[in-house]
Amino acid sequence: MFDVLGFVGTICWIVPTIVYVMVLNEQWKFVTNESLTVHVFVLRAATILPIFMTFILLGLWLPSLYAALKVPAAIAEGYAVYCMFAFMVKCVGGPPGAIDSLEKSERKTPCCENIRGKDPANFYGRARTGLWQFFWIRPIIMVIGTISNYAGNSTIYTVSVLLSGISTIYMIPCLFIIAWVLYDKLECVLLFSKLIVVKISVGIILIEDIIQQMLYISGTVDVADDYGFDEYSEEEKFIRIYCVCALVQGAILSYFLWAGFSPEMQLPNTALDKFRINDRNSSEVSNPMDSPRNNEMQASLNIDWDAKPGPFSKFLSYIANVTQFTCSGTLFMQNDDPLDYNKRSFL
Repeated sequence: MFDVLGFVGTICWIVPTIVYVMVLNEQWKFVTNESLTVHVFVLRAATILPIFMTFILLGLWLPSLYAALKVPAAIAEGYAVYCMFAFMVKCVGGPPGAIDSLEKSERKTPCCENIRGKDPANFYGRARTGLWQFFWIRPIIMVIGTISNYAGNSTIYTVSVLLSGISTIYMIPCLFIIAWVLYDKLECVLLFSKLIVVKISVGIILIEDIIQQMLYISGTVDVADDYGFDEYSEEEKFIRIYCVCALVQGAILSYFLWAGFSPEMQLPNTALDKFRINDRNSSEVSNPMDSPRNNEMQASLNIDWDAKPGPFSKFLSYIANVTQFTCSGTLFMQNDDPLDYNKRSFL
């Protein structure tokens, strides 16, 4: 029998995949050496839609593996959200710039307002912790849930689903409060459109996933055996319906992917690598010729900041290689050498 759901889902998966490739080609027009890092972070964040939809597609065709597929999907989502945070922080000049902006911003926050005013570094650290747990702890919860699901332990599975939801709920305010406070400085990079794709849209799809799991566990809804469903178990029927609905939404969200990530960003000086290197050089050395770091500094000064960072294939390798332009590091970047062009850390 012709698989209607499989056909519709596959067509819908093609849309965000093609749109992301189009975004890459469009952003390549604007990438230079001085804006390379910020472009790497933002395009890594944009991968959440095509990658998430790829795991959804695999779940549609292989519903028995859906629980296991949610683990790498959670890792990809957590990393994309963390890259979005890195993108915002990078645009305002790294953690020091973000902390300074948090202290001076006149925008009020719904919580922790006293902490933000008195100890903005602590406020920043709490926000980063919220994103950190979403990237590391939530996938571990998903692993436990996957094992319990295949072992037939519905109680542990249900608890893991709830804990996963709590982890997400904890992360969302951390991301959006930082975005809200820094929005005046980030409006020029179309921040809101990007957040729609990276978190709002995917968050809605994740909530729908929790709803379909609860509907199956509670047994309140039965799915008929029409449209080829007779080949699948009751749980797999729910999974396939959810997957095709999510893929349709993914195709619709491709518009926001294009609208938010394809236009040229009016990057502030604080977002540029040239600004960060020159700022550190000027603050460390009064006479660069007398410094033991002279060779490194001279190399940075000789960079053609307006040139492309190599061919397009090299640019793609920067985006794909997560060991370069990392999101890890100490709060104030004590161990981060901005003159190491290929391995830079901003969080």
